[in-house]
Amino acid sequence: MYTLDVTARPIALFIDYDIPSTGSASVNIENINDSKHRFFGYISNGTVPLQDTYRQQYVVIVYKTETPLSDQVNVTADIIHFIDQITYFISNSATGHALGKPIAGLFFYDYLAYHRENENIISFQYH
Repeated sequence: MYTLDVTARPIALFIDYDIPSTGSASVNIENINDSKHRFFGYISNGTVPLQDTYRQQYVVIVYKTETPLSDQVNVTADIIHFIDQITYFISNSATGHALGKPIAGLFFYDYLAYHRENENIISFQYH
């Protein structure tokens, strides 16, 4: 059975980790061929009420570890266990402790406009 919680806000969490450092200030994550590189994504089943515009918020946090994260902790298990407690996940879970303090961060948002052209067609336009 699949249940929607109408009081829950939808969230998505994507964690891209164990990206090898090249010693440079930038990393091209599209061309990573390292076998240690990992990715995990989670999208909740929260319900979004119909409205004219939607604000999508994004938070990017960058960490640097000396040892690959997957060699230290079970990242997937921590995410699944603490997905509803993101603050706890980042600061107190085994993964959070292994990550340490962030070295960079970014917060941004985008607006999505909703347009109903007729009863069967719904389109979205980014602003």
